[in-house]
Amino acid sequence: MIFVRDKGRMCNNILQYGHLYAWAKANNRKTVSMRFAYKYQYFHICRTRWHNFFIYFLAKYAAKLKLIPTVTFDTPDEDLTEKENAMIHGCLVAEGWFARWYDLFLQYKPEILSLFAFESHIENKVNSLLEASYKEGVIRLGVHIRRGDYATWNNGRFLYDDKQMGNIIRQFILLHPNKRVVIYICGNDPNSISRLMAQLLGKRMSSFHKVIQARTYVFFLIATI
Repeated sequence: MIFVRDKGRMCNNILQYGHLYAWAKANNRKTVSMRFAYKYQYFHICRTRWHNFFIYFLAKYAAKLKLIPTVTFDTPDEDLTEKENAMIHGCLVAEGWFARWYDLFLQYKPEILSLFAFESHIENKVNSLLEASYKEGVIRLGVHIRRGDYATWNNGRFLYDDKQMGNIIRQFILLHPNKRVVIYICGNDPNSISRLMAQLLGKRMSSFHKVIQARTYVFFLIATI
């Protein structure tokens, strides 16, 4: 069994696990995502065998006490032969951002997508909301504000400051002058999102707003007139 762990955000965890899952499938090995065994309980994978808090706890402390080895992928573009050989047999923890097997990932992409499909009650609720929005002529815009690694990734190409984000949102609203636009803003920097909120509210473009703290992310809901 290969227990996959890392400390990144949810989407990074999905990508990392997808690569290790694909390698394991190609080599007749089983995998468990430690993050999706206990933390992110929204997906089909969370209800599959071995994905529970007990297994997470067992693997975490087995690795901590050196009862099982840890294979770390921490170097880009390295020769993975030695580490692959270490993962062929036995129980171990695999970690690190640079576990990459692109061909295998694409080969097992349908299975990965199935594992990370939202649970049916979540999809049903969202579909009902979208159907009602369509009938009522409401447009819903989701904005995910990325900071942190976006400052350096790809030389900051996709890093936008608060003013830029605010301008983009306003431009979107102006494209739909006769529609009610509901904006969902999320990110892990409450101060940045608060500044963006002040920009939008200061322009009197909002009739109400709601703030939700969800673990390390903050979600703002803004409804325009």
